[in-house]
Amino acid sequence: MIFGRPSSGFHQRRPSLTTACPPIALVSPNDKKQATKQTWYATWPILRLVGYLYVLLSVCIATLHLVLSCQRNYLNQTTGFLQPAANATLDDIPHTLWISKIFSKSGMKFDHVRPHWFTATDASHSHTVTLATVLTPEDWPHLVRLASLWQGPISAALQIPSIGVGSTVKELEYLRQEYDSREDLKKYVDVHLVIRPHAVSSSSLGGRQEARNLARLFSRTEFVAHLPVRTRHLTNLTRAVDQYQDLLRHGDGLVIPSFVDRRNAVYNSEAPAPEGKDALIRWVDERRMGLQDHHWRLNEGPTSYAEWRIATEPYLVTNYDYHYGPAYIATRDHHPWCEERFEDQLPACVYAMFLAGSELWVLPEDYSIREIEPEYALTLEERAMQDQAYKNYRVEQCVFYARKFDLNQILDQDQASHIRQECAKVLGSLRKANMIS
Repeated sequence: MIFGRPSSGFHQRRPSLTTACPPIALVSPNDKKQATKQTWYATWPILRLVGYLYVLLSVCIATLHLVLSCQRNYLNQTTGFLQPAANATLDDIPHTLWISKIFSKSGMKFDHVRPHWFTATDASHSHTVTLATVLTPEDWPHLVRLASLWQGPISAALQIPSIGVGSTVKELEYLRQEYDSREDLKKYVDVHLVIRPHAVSSSSLGGRQEARNLARLFSRTEFVAHLPVRTRHLTNLTRAVDQYQDLLRHGDGLVIPSFVDRRNAVYNSEAPAPEGKDALIRWVDERRMGLQDHHWRLNEGPTSYAEWRIATEPYLVTNYDYHYGPAYIATRDHHPWCEERFEDQLPACVYAMFLAGSELWVLPEDYSIREIEPEYALTLEERAMQDQAYKNYRVEQCVFYARKFDLNQILDQDQASHIRQECAKVLGSLRKANMIS
């Protein structure tokens, strides 16, 4: 016994820091492995989710890139069918280059246009007037008939819907074969291709204003006759232009009276047409035909059938109205272009020309016969929006020409007489605002 304590018979080791708190290195390997496995199991769903998201995002980006690439290269895929004919004047320079120089502020807008897709072989200058017209593939037979009827230069803007690469190429192949097989087309008609890249209503391809400008821009002659492609009969306009070219060079326009068959919605091209003015007057008196100005009843429009039937010299359109959109002849280079904010608004082309100071003279002996067509190839909703836009456009044009003439100090002269006639309210407002004198 030591210090009075009984002995237990064995030695008891005192606790130490090492035994009480063993080092980490002394933790069991099995425990460490088990902890690592639990951590991996916890993070695996997160890693798997990140992987799935990465794959999904990659697929979406690749699909989007493929779709955009197909849209961007759509026209390039049809290059073999969109190139102009071998004798075209644009072979040496790509059309996208030189047309971008002409319309430098239009960006890539004209990538869907192929000027002179077909080019006429007759390069003679025996004619002084070119017919400018707009058509769709459904109107191709009418273009064939018009070329046979006119026997002179025609500048035609052909609008093709881009419903799909295969369908578009097939349509273009067919039209090329048709063009090559028709001697009158090959000899006289320049076809300028316009591919409409956007979805449009079934009633219209849209952009007829732009197409009218293209047909006029690429006309071959100084004077251009703006006519619908569904024209069935036409007098010798070349003779009229030669006779009254002084009026045209003065900046005026020549109106071509347009007649339609009252009995049939579609004029029978095989039926005989009245030969000469006297015969046509008899047909009108017999109620077989009538003078058509869209927006008015037959024989009641601004062209004035009552004046035309007794006229021997060109006479002025005295009852002009902003809805008036006749077939007409004018110079190619010295008139305002058709406003392209509209889908189809021929009166806007005439309105700008009228406000700029042009007089409209009705040809006394010439006329055309065409099919009865609706005034606009638009839906009711499109028509309502266009009418509202046209109302705003008229005010804009009044302001533009009023200020232009005022700056040139000719607002009181004859050239500005149409401004004073059509824009009285606008002129009053401008004077109150001290914008014109």
